[in-house]
Amino acid sequence: MPAPLDAEADHLRRPEQTPPEIERLDLAEMRLLLAVAGCGEDLALPQPPPDEAWERAGRVLRELGAVDKKGVTELGRAMARLPLHPRYARLLLAAEQEGCLDGMAAALALLEAGPLRERRVDKAVERQWAEWTAAAEGFSDLLRDVLLWQKAAAAEEGVGDFCRKWRLRAGSVHQASRVYRQLRGLLGKESRPTEDLPRAFARSLLTGFADHLGLRRRGTRSCLLCHGRRGEVEAETVVDGEGLFLALDLEERAVRGEVKVRAAGLTRVEEGWLEELFPGEAAVEECEVLDAERRAIVRRRRRSFRGLLLRDEESGEPDPARAATLLAEGLHRHGWPLKKWDAAAETWLRRADLLARLFPEWNLSPIREEDRLLLLEQICEGAIRYKEVKDRPVMPVLRAWLPSGMEAVMDRLLPERFPLPGTRGLKLRYEEDGTVVLPARAHPATVRRSRQKPDRRRRTPVPATGNPRPEPASGAHHRRPRRFLGGRLSANPQGPLRTLPQA
Repeated sequence: MPAPLDAEADHLRRPEQTPPEIERLDLAEMRLLLAVAGCGEDLALPQPPPDEAWERAGRVLRELGAVDKKGVTELGRAMARLPLHPRYARLLLAAEQEGCLDGMAAALALLEAGPLRERRVDKAVERQWAEWTAAAEGFSDLLRDVLLWQKAAAAEEGVGDFCRKWRLRAGSVHQASRVYRQLRGLLGKESRPTEDLPRAFARSLLTGFADHLGLRRRGTRSCLLCHGRRGEVEAETVVDGEGLFLALDLEERAVRGEVKVRAAGLTRVEEGWLEELFPGEAAVEECEVLDAERRAIVRRRRRSFRGLLLRDEESGEPDPARAATLLAEGLHRHGWPLKKWDAAAETWLRRADLLARLFPEWNLSPIREEDRLLLLEQICEGAIRYKEVKDRPVMPVLRAWLPSGMEAVMDRLLPERFPLPGTRGLKLRYEEDGTVVLPARAHPATVRRSRQKPDRRRRTPVPATGNPRPEPASGAHHRRPRRFLGGRLSANPQGPLRTLPQA
């Protein structure tokens, strides 16, 4: 049969040669075998593995319990005796203790064989599947496939006819049967089968895939995963609702420039199992956090497992010192205003900062960004809510920044206003870069107004004796004269009329 030809564009995108296996395969099994042989870290290979892949393999072995700080554990040596990936070896050893070795061997065989069920089936087939897999409903997708495979493998009419009738893939059933027989020959007979298969099956899977643990949110498909990742569960699953689960398949996808993880092959997990199977790894801490919606500091008790937040609930009153720090950071980050932190307070800070930069021999500290946070923290002392600090005075805290007597020196060297005769002085503007701006002219509001009341009495014009007409009192207003023009009262466009002297 002739080989299929590729399009030219696909052919050009291919690399010139396939990368070696040490650069593209999982190295957990290789690292475990080298560690058991005593040459895991010092072995000189012709081509060393990538550092990221080697470190990831070491992390997987530590999470499985195969190695610790002292070296290979007894569990790790037992895992190395099985010719399987360390994950599969770990869960098979756990399944032997839980009493579900037969079901776990079938599960591993199905993972090797591939998908078992056809995607498009009618309602009658779905109802029959649900009847055969009732024990796995709401518990595990993989256990559902195990129960279907067991039904197909034991069919009296033959695997082929059974699979055609009930929409199963005969090739996957045959391949899974071969792998299952190999595993059963390797593991031997099961000692004590369990009566609660779903629970024992899920606990065994958890030992091998604890780093695939996830927490599904209520009413949505989005979920949180271990090591700070976020993902989305697939739509077709028997594990519905919120709660903990583990996903056998985690696939990263790029969606609109953002990497998302698709979680498939779900199995429900109970939180209490984590402490039983991994004692001491579920960390509990109490800390103060900023609730931006309530604009308040709350104390929360958090329980996490390998970077996955399991529980987050309020716990008592927050620590006052920590609350002041967090509240100050919230004021700075979210821009919540303080009514007394006005333009005058900002000008005072810029003057103090300029004074420290102009006279470094005085050992004054310039006001940096972290110093502003410190001032905000002093303003927020004893408060846990924004409404408690929004009306607090600001200037007493700011004035305490300068040593005693230094504020008077600052008022003399860097005054707030520039003195000008006849005015309150021109208000200087201090910029952030240290520039001082002097206004070009006095603002009308700065001119002092006479407190003498204007004399509004009528004055009789002085006869033409050579003496000038007396000027009106300061602040008096001139009434604009009007005249009749064309039968209408109109303003004189040429200005006010002169007052003629009386005869």
